[in-house]
Amino acid sequence: MKLERDDVKKLDTLVKLGIFKNRSQAIRLLLRDQLEKKIAALPQADLTGVGPVLDLMLRLASRGVKVIRITSRRSPAELVGEGRQRL
Repeated sequence: MKLERDDVKKLDTLVKLGIFKNRSQAIRLLLRDQLEKKIAALPQADLTGVGPVLDLMLRLASRGVKVIRITSRRSPAELVGEGRQRL
């Protein structure tokens, strides 16, 4: 991972002040904190079943978040037909 010079200076300041033991600890703890904040900010939803998952994916995509793309060699009609045969 490469950091900007200014960010390294900020990390060094935090280490010099004794807030962190070293740069690695600072990066690890600050990254963990930010990841937890981002995860907590995600919409919480009941993801049981396909419908809610698709709704969440569409909401995230509308906000510019990259969501997974599912591809299949079979056509949509084949997939739907396969699902109907299981019923």
